[in-house]
Amino acid sequence: MWQAVGLSVALMAPSMAANINPQASAQTVGRAVPLTFLIAAAGVPLVACSFVRRGTGGRVGRSGPPGQRRSGGDEAG
Repeated sequence: MWQAVGLSVALMAPSMAANINPQASAQTVGRAVPLTFLIAAAGVPLVACSFVRRGTGGRVGRSGPPGQRRSGGDEAG
């Protein structure tokens, strides 16, 4: 049952964010609400990238311990 509740909340969240958040921010920014959402949407990937780079120590795309060389794949093994 909790999976159904979680899925329902997850599916409602984007719609609720788009319908509830603008009313609060419209008092401050007025008609520029869509612009503020675009600016925020541009900032989210930057924050996500910083979390990924911080969590991996800047070694995005590599696997294995530091200093280990990858073989070319055509060597007899």
